[in-house]
Amino acid sequence: MPYISYNLNQESIDRILEKFPVPEGFNQVLHHVTLFYNPPNDRFEELKKFFKNPVVDVIGYLQDAKALALICTVNETPYRLEGFEGIYHITHSLAGGVKPVYSNELIQKEWITIKPRFRVFGTVELNR
Repeated sequence: MPYISYNLNQESIDRILEKFPVPEGFNQVLHHVTLFYNPPNDRFEELKKFFKNPVVDVIGYLQDAKALALICTVNETPYRLEGFEGIYHITHSLAGGVKPVYSNELIQKEWITIKPRFRVFGTVELNR
């Protein structure tokens, strides 16, 4: 399935790792924020414009025995657009055998807010 993502640049990945090292026994993922999964063809141009220059801040995190996820805001909201419900996040790292999609389950729990929030940078991409 295609998705629109905000792929993190190396400087942002390094900054995240300074603040949140990979937990022992986990494997690093730290690649992107999914902005929209399986965008409808009739909305693609609209979504591309909306996400042209997103402002992405890390505002919180949660971790369990399977994953570490970072909660983000995109253009000042943590909530994904209508039609693709959920919370913006970065799958930071996973325990062995755990798939990245697990982060969508993890982020339904209450996260820990971090202060100050910090900005991350990257590029918007359509992944097919």
